[in-house]
Amino acid sequence: ARSYNYYPFGRVKPRDGAAVVALGLGRLVVEGTGGLQFCPRYPRHLPQLSTVEDVLGNTQRVFDALALDPPPADPHVRFQPVRLPLEEAREDALAPLGSVYDRDTHAVHDGIGRSGVPLVTFSGILKQRLFPLPELLCDLLEIGTSATMVPVEIEFAVDLPPEGPATFACLQMRPMPLLRDISRIDLDAFDRRHLLCQSPRALGNGRIKDMCDVVCIDPGEFDRRKSVATADDVAVINAELRARKRPYLLIGPGRWGSADPLLGIPVNWGQIAGARIIVETVFANATVTPSEGSHFFHNMTAFRVGYMTVDPSKGDGSIDWEWLRGQEVVKSCPNGLRWVRLREPLLGLIDGESRAGVILKSESSDGR
Repeated sequence: ARSYNYYPFGRVKPRDGAAVVALGLGRLVVEGTGGLQFCPRYPRHLPQLSTVEDVLGNTQRVFDALALDPPPADPHVRFQPVRLPLEEAREDALAPLGSVYDRDTHAVHDGIGRSGVPLVTFSGILKQRLFPLPELLCDLLEIGTSATMVPVEIEFAVDLPPEGPATFACLQMRPMPLLRDISRIDLDAFDRRHLLCQSPRALGNGRIKDMCDVVCIDPGEFDRRKSVATADDVAVINAELRARKRPYLLIGPGRWGSADPLLGIPVNWGQIAGARIIVETVFANATVTPSEGSHFFHNMTAFRVGYMTVDPSKGDGSIDWEWLRGQEVVKSCPNGLRWVRLREPLLGLIDGESRAGVILKSESSDGR
């Protein structure tokens, strides 16, 4: 849990903090590959679980445990973690945390009393308050921040036995790394000639460097009816850039990862996982709600990917498309998709406090 959240969504504010929890050992959380993220102050506000499809796609389906029986002969490997299906925990550990998916009715039911596919939703904790985890985290984060005078992060564990009292343990508390390697961003202070992009709605924090490639979709050539094919083309470019270990800037209209191909490019996370900054622009004739709060958004959170939204029609940021169209094109695809190679690496600056962000055309210039 952290007392400061650089990726707030909805009514959540940065200083409301964030927590990630998982059933079993904490390896899924540490790896950033699993667990459920929530705000301790608003534990019932879970946009990533808004629909049945969201729950099925976003919840934990396996857990890590220690194999105790039979013990290996070698004492050095006796207590190695193993990854198990949720069915293994259904009889005990899953009870206060689980829900069940009913295939016949295509519905998710809190609790595990019904037959169906088990899921980890933490509904017993976050909705029914069987254990006051959100309140404990709020208190600990507030105490830690007050005592240290800086934001803090904690590691914790909870034991919820089928019978008997539950136990909460604070395992570690430390100052939270704020990555304050940039000064407060004032969008009006930058020379527009040096700016590729500016946004008053940016998420993340710090400097993002080493981007010599841009994967972008020109809004003047984009047809929403062809977005599925465009997603496949993006995936091919992403795979090639990742194989070359070249991080890139991704720019496109609507919502990246949208389930509705008419609202954005329907990629999955693996198809754009090489992007260091993701920019969402608007359609020429439609406004789409940004990705904040979706499961796709939470992947950006886990991997610390910068995120910006731009809507020039409302005066919310800008992109220098004229400059971008004049750069070297490595690959051109239908529907306005281009892979652009730059002579000098871009520099992204995101201020996690003001939520302002800019992308400079060159790392060698501070753009002011």
